[in-house]
Amino acid sequence: MPDALRDVANNDFAELGLPFCGDVDPREYASGTTVPNGQESSGLAADCAALLQARDTLAGNATLNWHEERPIGDWDGVITSGSPPRVVVLDLPRHQLTGAIPAQLGALSHLEFLALHNNRLSGPIPLQLSSLANLQVLTINRNQLSGPIPPQLGNLTNLQMLRLDSNQLSGPIPPELVTITTLQGLGLSDNQLTGPIPPQLGYLTRLRILRLAGNTLTGCVPPGLRYVANNDFAELGLPFCGD
Repeated sequence: MPDALRDVANNDFAELGLPFCGDVDPREYASGTTVPNGQESSGLAADCAALLQARDTLAGNATLNWHEERPIGDWDGVITSGSPPRVVVLDLPRHQLTGAIPAQLGALSHLEFLALHNNRLSGPIPLQLSSLANLQVLTINRNQLSGPIPPQLGNLTNLQMLRLDSNQLSGPIPPELVTITTLQGLGLSDNQLTGPIPPQLGYLTRLRILRLAGNTLTGCVPPGLRYVANNDFAELGLPFCGD
């Protein structure tokens, strides 16, 4: 039973025989319709529980069809893989999402691909996303996110693509991003970022795409970035350090 119905004075919930959603142990999802073969899929059941807890915050004014009685294979934007299966993809661009990015997404420990771009999500980037150790793609660009870029995103050491562009992010570019040595694409343009470009970014030898324009960055472009093939340095209007 949805928790919002707890205060309905005149009801027949006792005859219905269903628990309130907040009273259900997440492990019990494995024995229902959502996750088949419950005893073998406890990890997937935990993923389902995290998504159900995140659903209303993430959806905002939109609608996601995530529900306890619907097989997870039919959930919007959710893809599972592996044996035993886990949630590896959450792909929800252009879904008119208007809430915040829920911290519960950080519990999806096997997630490899998280795409929430082209929505109207607001608020800060939750620190919990930095615990997604298997994440390879994170695209949350073209939203209304605000606040700083968490330095903890440097913990995403398998990340290949990070797109935060076209938001309202502020503050400096965290030098901790240099620890993502696998990074091939980095989009930070069209925010409210300030300060210098960290020279450490020049050590990202696999970087092939870099977008920084549309901020209020100062100083010079680290010489190590000179060979990034796809860049917007001309729009940035800063010289290379040493020139």
